[in-house]
Amino acid sequence: MTLSLHAIYLSGLIALACSLVFVPAVRLLAHRFGWISRPRVDRWNAKSIALCGGIGIFLSYLAGIVCFIPRDFRLWSVPLAGCCIFCLGLIDDFIHIKPSSKLIGQIMCAALAIYFDNTFHFFHNELLNILCSFFWIVAISNAFNLLDNMDGLAAGVGIIASAFLTAVFFNEKQISLACLALTLCASLIGFLCFNFYPASIFMGDCGSLFIGFMLALLSMKTASLGGAVTAIAVPTLVLSVPILDMAYVSITRIVRGQSVAVGGKDHTSHCLISLGLSEPRAALTLYVLASVSGTLAYWIDRSPDLPKLFLIPVILVIFSLLGVYLAHMTYDLHPRKLEKVGAHSPWMTNLFVQLTFKRRIFEVILDFALISFCFYRTQN
Repeated sequence: MTLSLHAIYLSGLIALACSLVFVPAVRLLAHRFGWISRPRVDRWNAKSIALCGGIGIFLSYLAGIVCFIPRDFRLWSVPLAGCCIFCLGLIDDFIHIKPSSKLIGQIMCAALAIYFDNTFHFFHNELLNILCSFFWIVAISNAFNLLDNMDGLAAGVGIIASAFLTAVFFNEKQISLACLALTLCASLIGFLCFNFYPASIFMGDCGSLFIGFMLALLSMKTASLGGAVTAIAVPTLVLSVPILDMAYVSITRIVRGQSVAVGGKDHTSHCLISLGLSEPRAALTLYVLASVSGTLAYWIDRSPDLPKLFLIPVILVIFSLLGVYLAHMTYDLHPRKLEKVGAHSPWMTNLFVQLTFKRRIFEVILDFALISFCFYRTQN
């Protein structure tokens, strides 16, 4: 059975309409039954907010795909495995299971997906492919769980990532996979209407784990659609922002001797606010980074052999510089009052001064030129 474009767009519209209905309904239930995220010292929200918005996302997604996806069990294994991770996140939202127990649950959900051949095929050794797939699924699921630290951030980045995955699948004529990605995008758009600053509902772990898990599986499907460069570059670039945030938080917390699993206000989004950005602008800045990376991923998928591949290290250098710069910042950890110590000038001024201090901007330009040239030479 081949899906028509009409069926795909209708699936997305149904998911969007259901999301606009289900999410406020869940918000009402959350206030009625006390499913509330209350202010805590390690959380960003300064007031009580309704929780479990992921229920609305999940139900909207199922409503969008149930009538349109072909009855192919290998294809349905993606949303079925997503259902398992959703249940795990929902349990964690209500009874707060231990990080180690949650990790075991994530591995079990990943094992279910891998059992139905949702794997990478990078190596000739099947064991290496399975281990790489386990790592990717669990890492991206946790990356979105960590990224859900500010109003509208995880949902917005999820929309951008799923939109570019939809474009890649359309380009590769993978219509059923495009439907899965587009329906997820539509479900998140409806949720973002209630989650962008100032948020009236949070998605909770049931939402962030589900989004990360689904995007991990869908991005893995792109790895089998092209050559070696496409297989590595497209999934990584589409999900570059959650990967950046997870790497930044993990490294800085390990250096400080803190647990990576606990909550905190030391994410890239919080550090952007310390530069002087407002909360919406911090989220929009990360949206832009996600869009730039997604555009490059789509560009590579369309023509992977072009010399513009040298832009990959450019993106890596920019993200690395941003991470290193933010890691050296000192800030006051009060909800919505994250301020760089002694900084009262606009955020662009702060960033420009730091980059040009002691001719650092010239070092950046030189490193950029050398890395780009070396990468270009290896491709020819």
